[in-house]
Amino acid sequence: MRRADAAMTEAFAVPPLLLMENAARSAADLIFSIWREHDMSDPLVHVFCGAGNNGGDGFALARHLYEHCRLHIFHVGDTTKMTEETRTNYAIAQRLGIPVYYLATDEDVRQADTDCDCAIDALMGVGGSEFPRGTVLPLLQKLAATDALTIAIDVPTGMNAATGACHSDCFRADYTITMEYPKTGMYLGDADEFCGEILIAPFGVPDHLVASLNPVWTLADEDVRSILPHRKRRTSKHDYGTVVVIGGALHMPGAPVLAAHAALGIGAGRVRLLAPCMHAAVKPEVMATELAVTDRGTISPDALPVLLEYAQQAQAIVFGPGLGDDERTIEMGREFIQIMSQRMPVVVDADGLRCISREEHYNSNVILTPHYGEFARLIGTSYAEMPANFHELAVEWAQKLNCTLLLKQVPTVISDGETTFWNITGNPGMATAGSGDVLSGFIGGLAAQNTEPLYAAALGAWLHARAGDEYALRNSEETLTASALIDYMGHALAGGQHESA
Repeated sequence: MRRADAAMTEAFAVPPLLLMENAARSAADLIFSIWREHDMSDPLVHVFCGAGNNGGDGFALARHLYEHCRLHIFHVGDTTKMTEETRTNYAIAQRLGIPVYYLATDEDVRQADTDCDCAIDALMGVGGSEFPRGTVLPLLQKLAATDALTIAIDVPTGMNAATGACHSDCFRADYTITMEYPKTGMYLGDADEFCGEILIAPFGVPDHLVASLNPVWTLADEDVRSILPHRKRRTSKHDYGTVVVIGGALHMPGAPVLAAHAALGIGAGRVRLLAPCMHAAVKPEVMATELAVTDRGTISPDALPVLLEYAQQAQAIVFGPGLGDDERTIEMGREFIQIMSQRMPVVVDADGLRCISREEHYNSNVILTPHYGEFARLIGTSYAEMPANFHELAVEWAQKLNCTLLLKQVPTVISDGETTFWNITGNPGMATAGSGDVLSGFIGGLAAQNTEPLYAAALGAWLHARAGDEYALRNSEETLTASALIDYMGHALAGGQHESA
């Protein structure tokens, strides 16, 4: 957004003061809606402003709110260091007669009467960090005790807008009204505890400009039908692809079954399951074939010709759920992935990730779906030593491995090294056994329907999370199981619109 701001001024000659005015007006409209929702009539409102552009937004916002409430402005920072736009809106607020109080010292903060019905934070914005200084820190500490409705403008003060790192006294907002687009830090670390509900205040930046600057995307309801292949009336199962699911061991028969059922549940035309044994829950719609096994109950290397025979008849492969860690099976898996990924999408999940070498150069047909621990092992570190910038590492390793990589974290990061999606939906109930197996099946099912690997992974993750959220709405997070994610895929797909984003 900083780059977009600069481009609006430098490339399109839009005055920064006009952008600030547009932002303030949009934020005011949202705040009026919030007040109506909370039945707040003539509230006592305090707007807290800094000396930077976020403070300028606050001064301009106060002007729009002034005639609809009882309003006071408190400001901090050196007035001589205000930006030109902030100084202009500061002066306008004074001319209008809005009460303005300057908190120059910690003692001023202690003595200030900050009790109100609605506290609005415009102290730092995206230019701030997790290390508030000066009078901002004691002010945040004082505001932490307020019972008021709290609203942050752009970013809660005390939060790093890029990393999500938060000071312990970060402004805790019920709502964060952010300008034009969310900031990455809002979805990282503990930021969601401080942001509250995130609302968007547009201020006139064209979508195509942001698209040219932005490497990270999210999906929404309206994107589903634009990515899913259109189904014609006169079609057959052959038009929606065959998924071959390979995995399982004698002691882990359930994982590949969940993946197979998920592939069916998201619309694949046919699903074949290749495993050492068949779980009693295998649905009759799944074509099941048992494989030769090692003395440890895993898929025998002798089964490779059978795997290749069936895989060549498919449009997508899911490899790895419940595979086990026998080195003979893993070595066979390496060979299988190398051969088949040249021909079609191969989703590699769970123990199948042991077949992936950090020294190899794959292709976009390979879709890796590690959780945090598996990703740590893949890149050669430990879970405890994984750095905080996992979202950047996921992109880096997608580039290094030349593949599509989906890292299961909060948020889930999906990247091919050039374009990146974050999945920001889902709920804690999805942290349940078999959830990852279901996700791999969803991705494989979408890939079999001729969805490009990156979009199959991104949409699979979004629908997986949406199914979990639909379940939680009707039941509870605590009772969510992996099988329920498949059962609720119908609700997830019904939420998508037919128009493209």
